[in-house]
Amino acid sequence: MNDINQIIVEYSNGDQDGIVNLHNNVFKSNLNVSRWNWQFLKHPRGSSWITISKNGAEIVGQYCIMRHHLNFLGQEIVAGQSCDTMVREDQRGKKLFTKLANRNFEFASMNGVKAVFGFPNESSFPGFMRNLDWVKIFNLSSYKYRLSFDKVFGVIIDRIVKNMLFMAFKIKLFFFKKVIKDISIYSHSNVPDDLNNLLNSVNNYEVLSIWKDEIYFKWRYENHPENKYTFHVLNKKNNIDELIVTRCSNDDIVICEVISRNKNINQSVMLLLHIKALYVKKNVRNLIFKGYDAGFFELVFCESGFKKSISSFRFCGRVFDESRLKEMFCFPGNWSISLGDTDVT
Repeated sequence: MNDINQIIVEYSNGDQDGIVNLHNNVFKSNLNVSRWNWQFLKHPRGSSWITISKNGAEIVGQYCIMRHHLNFLGQEIVAGQSCDTMVREDQRGKKLFTKLANRNFEFASMNGVKAVFGFPNESSFPGFMRNLDWVKIFNLSSYKYRLSFDKVFGVIIDRIVKNMLFMAFKIKLFFFKKVIKDISIYSHSNVPDDLNNLLNSVNNYEVLSIWKDEIYFKWRYENHPENKYTFHVLNKKNNIDELIVTRCSNDDIVICEVISRNKNINQSVMLLLHIKALYVKKNVRNLIFKGYDAGFFELVFCESGFKKSISSFRFCGRVFDESRLKEMFCFPGNWSISLGDTDVT
């Protein structure tokens, strides 16, 4: 087709079929319309901001800001995550990515979006930096704890080692509970009741993070159309003080959220001990977490015996207007970001 037939427009109802087809073509994925609707149209705060390129009747490019509000000093800020940027192979080399992005930024900004952030990959990162005024803020840290040793020692010794680890975890938990009173720990498949009490406390002392409340948690985790999540809770005096959210990914357990009411390292270590004991006798190879904050994550996971490395997840973004938010947006120490804040788990 000739470029004369090409137009750039905002998403309209019914375009999702063409967007999903483009996604599956570009990323060799198996995305379906139901999953797409959940992610981009059914966020509890409203739909996402989507700009598409059409060549005739075909959708050949997209730039999207997925609705993902920010918490800024305890206030909810309308914002979104850049994701699923895609251009069909035969349309590349025409600066369509930049045209779509700039059109989308204008569209989003006019509709109240204050900032956009994302985790650009190797191929798109230079374009974001060079052409779209984005700033790289940090790379997420990666933390890994090994639970399976069968490939090193064989199945029989691995079973013995796991039994020993299980006992060690239980003994440590026992002594923790002797020191820290009025503690109860449990795991559940549903979002725990009265979660807003914990999340409001955390929102009020974080500088910059993803805005989270119980409605968001139900949409993001409990109502996810494909993935199943487990909520690990530490109660203290009948209040939720610590929450860790996990899901199974092949042979690993991925930790999506680590939320602590008072940044209590010992209590978070206790909850991780509970998780280790829960999974060590199951067919789980590793516990994995990716995240970044001013230091709490590092203290908790290193104290818990996780090995730290730097992940390939780059956290980047930009603010659309001159404001106090823009002044504080680019400082890494202001942020708290977890793997569950991305669109990949």
